[in-house]
Amino acid sequence: MIGEGSHFSKIMFVGEAPGRNEAKTGRPFCGAAGKILDDLLGSVAIKREDVYITNIVKDRPPQNRDPLPEEIDSYGPFLDRQIEIIQPKVNCDSWTLF
Repeated sequence: MIGEGSHFSKIMFVGEAPGRNEAKTGRPFCGAAGKILDDLLGSVAIKREDVYITNIVKDRPPQNRDPLPEEIDSYGPFLDRQIEIIQPKVNCDSWTLF
């Protein structure tokens, strides 16, 4: 799972890693956290498709555990490249929001 949304967005949301629902659908933030995100975006009249949503770790860790530091480090360059391409003005990480 790479990410979804507008490649021209000025807002990027970054989760930690895909959970069960995200791994099944291939969509980031599609479970309970996604519902909260959708509600927050809606409350300020922003459409989900107008932001970019991704995760640091692109694959679900075994037993849905938190990503290990070495997993985060190995996926870091992919996230760095996504940020370079999207060039958001605001980058929100999920562990700060939820």
